[in-house]
Amino acid sequence: MVKDDNDSIKAPLIGRLAIKNSLVTEYEFDEAIAACTEADDPEEALKEYFLANDLITPQNLKRLVTATKAVELRQRDIKFGAIAVNKGLISQSVLDLVLEEQNQSFKTKKNPRLIGDILVTAGIITVGHRNLILKKQNRLIKEIKQDHANINNSETPKADYKDLTKNIQKQKISNFSTIEVIQYGLKLKIAQDTLTALISKTENFDDNINPDDIRSLLIKKGINFGIVNNDLFLGFIKSRRFKQKGFIAAKGIKPVKGENAKVEYFFDTDHLKAGGLNASGKIDFKDRGIIPQVEEGTVLAEKTPLRKPRNGKNVFGKELATNKAQDINLRYGKGAKLSEDRLKILAAVNGYPKLTWAGLVTVNQEFVTTGDVNYQTGHVKYDGNIRIKGCIKDGFKVSGNDIDAYEIQGGIIHAEGNLTITNGINEATIYAKGNVYAKFVHNSNIVCLGNIYITKEIVDSTIETSGVCITKEGKVISCKITAKMGVFAKQIGTELSEPNVITTGHDIFINKELVIIKDKIRNLMKEKNKNQKSKEKLINRNKQYQKDAAYFANIQEKSEKNQKQLTAKIESMIKNNEKKDLLKKTLNSLKKELKKVNKKLNSYFSKIDEMDEKINSVATSVLEIEQSIDDLVQEKKHLAEWSDANPGDTTVKVTGIVFPGTMVKGKFSEKRIKDKLVNIKIKEFVKQHNDDNKKRNQYEMVIN
Repeated sequence: MVKDDNDSIKAPLIGRLAIKNSLVTEYEFDEAIAACTEADDPEEALKEYFLANDLITPQNLKRLVTATKAVELRQRDIKFGAIAVNKGLISQSVLDLVLEEQNQSFKTKKNPRLIGDILVTAGIITVGHRNLILKKQNRLIKEIKQDHANINNSETPKADYKDLTKNIQKQKISNFSTIEVIQYGLKLKIAQDTLTALISKTENFDDNINPDDIRSLLIKKGINFGIVNNDLFLGFIKSRRFKQKGFIAAKGIKPVKGENAKVEYFFDTDHLKAGGLNASGKIDFKDRGIIPQVEEGTVLAEKTPLRKPRNGKNVFGKELATNKAQDINLRYGKGAKLSEDRLKILAAVNGYPKLTWAGLVTVNQEFVTTGDVNYQTGHVKYDGNIRIKGCIKDGFKVSGNDIDAYEIQGGIIHAEGNLTITNGINEATIYAKGNVYAKFVHNSNIVCLGNIYITKEIVDSTIETSGVCITKEGKVISCKITAKMGVFAKQIGTELSEPNVITTGHDIFINKELVIIKDKIRNLMKEKNKNQKSKEKLINRNKQYQKDAAYFANIQEKSEKNQKQLTAKIESMIKNNEKKDLLKKTLNSLKKELKKVNKKLNSYFSKIDEMDEKINSVATSVLEIEQSIDDLVQEKKHLAEWSDANPGDTTVKVTGIVFPGTMVKGKFSEKRIKDKLVNIKIKEFVKQHNDDNKKRNQYEMVIN
């Protein structure tokens, strides 16, 4: 962060000038400072950082170094002038004029003269006085000459380098919304962005004007913000240069645009990256871009924080609004964690990274079975990737992220990611949020968000997918297939098979999934409300326990106090043993009563502790439910966005034969194939026609 002059850590001048002249942003400078803080020479390290990270070109850096030297010299001379004024050697007005002359020499690329030399040459101070002040500043003549040489031999920067006390100000402005001559022979210019008001002198300028007169004129013109102080106005009045040059009389605050926070992922986040088939008809796994396993500690995602916007204000005092910047929360789930600076997501375990539909970064570890999923293994449920080297047998359930198996024989599969079957799928029920890969599908029901790639054939099956159904080298026989992005096959139907029904353009999976998510959210909300009511009851019961505990604690306190008083009284009694014995009996009675009170009090304390645990447990449950609801809301949002970004395709393409009886449906029309067709493409088209002078759309499945 850039520090001001009062901070204990002061940013190098070269960096502040880089920001001021828009060579780097404040955010880039903060990054540079953080990288160079520990360097022996932060300024030199900063120069190297600017060059190494391509933030500033060598030419601009050279100009920046020159400007830095000029400003440093200027600062030292301003201090020289302040010492001279304090010692009564010169007045403030003389100092302003000398500084103005020196400033002009910087900007016109003339040799910059030290103000001490200017004052000596003008006969205002003696050489002795000059050297006395230089000695007080610990400035050697040798060093001063070196400053001159460095500046004279360097290229003067194009940017406007003002001294840090802002005694003299100048700005190049090409466009003005208003230019007018006002009283006292002054010309007023208002910049088009209304952030700057300039004044200059005309031939009729009144030398007797004073700073308050100028201020009043500006206020009459509605300029009421950022007006410079009277010392600067006095310098303007006395200077000759402002007949040609504009003097900044008022300066607004420029609004700063905000920048949205961004998240960069360092792994493939495409949920449904399409796989392909190679020339031999086999699944090309390389084409899917399978993500390599990451190790614990690997950076999976990094957040660039938002840059906060800042409204500005023009010279008329009007607030200038700017854009709003949106923040992003880093979301992570099982197998991932946040870094200490909370700007990175790291792998917490070895595994395979994934961005879920709820927007969570997770790392899935792998569960491997060496044989079949059967009575020996039982159902397999694993919150990660599952690799089965054998077959999933009839009636057994497998649930996980990416699931790989050799074959399915009647299994029930739930895959949050891809399902890859080396051989075939028989009599299975499948749900997958990724792609499905297999050689063949027989007598199965598949519900899939991604694409379906089948090598040989799909027979007697029902398929619903939000992607494309592809069996380029195979057949579709006696099936009902609904594929939002179209169907591609070598053959549809046979002479003897039941007719196929092929539906395209419809997103059944997403529609069903959104309904399921909506129901889940509703059920979770009911559970949350139930827990909150339970929490309120527990809190009320706990309040009663606390009240009862307070009652017995009060009795305890009084009893202990009475016991102390009785004990003291008994100890003080020397005679009257009869009364003494009576007091002892009373004391014993109090002690017995106190034991009962303590027992009761401890009982209530135990109840309070137990109730606190129950309340915390319910509160934790509520937070978990809220997180689950938030995850479902995000998943619902991402699914809807994905569906909108992937509009349906009503194409059915067959490179071989389509047999009669096949029904092909689009979004709004359908066509039954009556004749055997070869190498066709069927797609829904829309035509407009006039009906009662109204244009209406007419849809038709067209065969090409």
